[in-house]
Amino acid sequence: MRFRVLGPLEVLSPSGWTAIGAPRWRSLLACLLVRPGQLVPTETLIDELWGDNPPSTAKNLVSIYVHQLKKVIGDTEGELLVYRAPGYMLHVAPGDLDLQVFESLAAEGSAALAAADPERAARRMVHIPMGRFGQADEIAAAVAFLASDDASFITASSFLVDGGISGAYVTPL
Repeated sequence: MRFRVLGPLEVLSPSGWTAIGAPRWRSLLACLLVRPGQLVPTETLIDELWGDNPPSTAKNLVSIYVHQLKKVIGDTEGELLVYRAPGYMLHVAPGDLDLQVFESLAAEGSAALAAADPERAARRMVHIPMGRFGQADEIAAAVAFLASDDASFITASSFLVDGGISGAYVTPL
């Protein structure tokens, strides 16, 4: 199962990329996706979903939301989204979460820029999952161009890898 969190939260279904419409389902899935493969206690999920004013049926509602999410992500057997006392865990394979792919490629690009290899950095940045936000190939070309000058090299590295792109396109829930 593949997930996108850079931009609107989406799940790859058999019919293509699908947005999670219900706000609480989307928030629950986002809470699990920012902790892939980690057990997230039900109480943490309740705090994230309702803050200081959870309904008396919050635990039951979390269970219902999880059941509905399993249907949306096609996990009817409960192999990806599992209950383990005291909470839930979402198994995400390497490469199935756009944020993880972004972080990996950005780190590789940053390392290439630090090694004064703008061409290798550009090759890595071309693969950054940004299709919904802009043209990654144009960004990579800009990195290679800017990196041809020492001062611009530092600016391109700082903006594109350390903060400009990585924090600019995460949509609040």
